Amino acid sequence: MMKLGIQMFSVKNMMMENPLMALKVVSEVGYKYIETAVMPPPPGQAPDLGMGFGISAGEMKRLLNDYGVKAIGSHAFFPDMEVMKARLDYQKEVGVPTIGAAASFFADEDDVKQQCELFNKVGEMSKQLGIRFYYHNHFHEFQKMNGKTVYDIMLENTDPDLVFFELDTYWAVRAGMDPVQVMDQLGKRLIMLHQKDLPADYDQPINLFDGAVDGNSKITMETFMGMFMSNPAHGQGFTEVGTGTLPIQSYIDKANKLEVEYIILEQDFTKLGEIESITYSMEAFKKYKGVE
Repeated sequence: MMKLGIQMFSVKNMMMENPLMALKVVSEVGYKYIETAVMPPPPGQAPDLGMGFGISAGEMKRLLNDYGVKAIGSHAFFPDMEVMKARLDYQKEVGVPTIGAAASFFADEDDVKQQCELFNKVGEMSKQLGIRFYYHNHFHEFQKMNGKTVYDIMLENTDPDLVFFELDTYWAVRAGMDPVQVMDQLGKRLIMLHQKDLPADYDQPINLFDGAVDGNSKITMETFMGMFMSNPAHGQGFTEVGTGTLPIQSYIDKANKLEVEYIILEQDFTKLGEIESITYSMEAFKKYKGVE
């Protein structure tokens, strides 16, 4: 049975204002497993070597203990190996078992393969400390290059003992994929799920490659962010768990068969207040079978 966690990006505004309070509030709502997100620093500022809370590893460990919360992973950008090593050391001290790449963007197939070499190196560094490295997808990893999806190329060119995957089911759907089939493809390399929902009244193409994004062109971070800046309708394509159209129970059933340990709420956008949003999803998750 999967345990329920939350990606702290779900309360990103609160995290920017007062990350320690955000942790307290999340624990009070009932989320006892958290995945953190470390954003790239503003120009000229040193990167956060921790997990986005601005405190030492010892303080982080004590705070998690006080709130009865376990940190199960983190999304981190790693501009160089020195920064990555520092983040891994921090997580080792706190006792966080996984670290993930939040997203990468790829110019072409050769670029995918080169980045896979980096993922393997990071995976090896992580493994030496007893930490598992994983990759978290959005939609663009299902863009095709020379007849294969980026995701296929990544699976073929990363070491299954070093690089694992966290499947965001929503983003897979937005790429025209069936998350259950993707889970079958990942097998034991799938270690966590990300979950949100798609509104029933959403009137844009569900598959973003059906007009919103040119699947034959280079997709960059600017492309990705520009979708939401230039067309606010894309930001309306998110809703709380259990209020939309995604067959979430089927995802849970498949993940449990694969012995995936965690299903994690990640609410990218919401029309509600952040606390109301994560509370609503918490209550909805209680109605699904196979979630602790």
